[in-house]
Amino acid sequence: MDQEAVEKLKAECTLYHDTVTFFSVVNEFSKKNGIPIDIERDFLSPDGSKKLPPDFSLVQGDSVVDVIEHKGALSANPQAAYDELMEVATKYAQLQHNGILSTPEITVLYPVCSETTVRQIQPTLPANIALCSFDQCSSDDEIGIAALTQPRSKLVNDIIAKAPIKYDPATTRSKYRYIKASPPLIYTAYQVRSQFYIYRDVKSARRDEYSVSRQKLLDDAQTFYPPWIRNNLQLNSSRTDSALTFLDSIGFISWSGEDEIIVYPKKGSRSGDQLDYFARKFVGAAEEREKKKLPRRKPEPISKPQEQLTLRRFE
Repeated sequence: MDQEAVEKLKAECTLYHDTVTFFSVVNEFSKKNGIPIDIERDFLSPDGSKKLPPDFSLVQGDSVVDVIEHKGALSANPQAAYDELMEVATKYAQLQHNGILSTPEITVLYPVCSETTVRQIQPTLPANIALCSFDQCSSDDEIGIAALTQPRSKLVNDIIAKAPIKYDPATTRSKYRYIKASPPLIYTAYQVRSQFYIYRDVKSARRDEYSVSRQKLLDDAQTFYPPWIRNNLQLNSSRTDSALTFLDSIGFISWSGEDEIIVYPKKGSRSGDQLDYFARKFVGAAEEREKKKLPRRKPEPISKPQEQLTLRRFE
């Protein structure tokens, strides 16, 4: 099995989790301070052909004033990091909103662990992009933000002035699990399987299986993780069904696409790290699919020995 692929998939789950935390902290911060920050709001490209949803934005009237892009991870390779930042500068150079074309102030938030790389490439970046680091690892209840290049954005400067941004980890993690951007499949599968346990009562505690309603699972998820980011559902039916299909494929549940889900609570109880187990199953299944795609080598035809021509043939 490709261990590198397994670790990459687990890292993607960690990155998604940390991004959800960051977005939720900014959301609570903006509400507390009366700052109308939009999260993942759709704008249009100048020609109107593409939807462009920056991570954070500030709109005044019909003008997009600020765009803030959050880079949860940035390549350690200077050229790759430069390309990533240039993509942001190019993508959001102009945005269309309600028929009005705007040139917003652009700020990129990058993890403080990428400071050396960013400092190396900063002189080569265009002047229309401000750079600020964020530190989400030094403390479990606050996020630090510091400017590398002075932002022209009043919004960003106001946020920096109030940094570090403090938050309650327990409240944040219990309320926010998803953003609009799609999560890795095994991340959702892990979250959905964790939810199964609340439906296990005293009668079913010793049984090898118990039943859960898909609809109840969805309804309860809206209570546990209420809609946010422009009132979008966190755990919608599409994400749920993808997770259920995966859990069914690895034998953790039986689900035929109907409302009833049969849960096998003992499945995977000895597998250790559940996310690691899911990652291995996902990568293993992907490798099997790739093997089936490989063209089978046709066997070499058996050549008959050539008949030697002699005069007797013409007798």
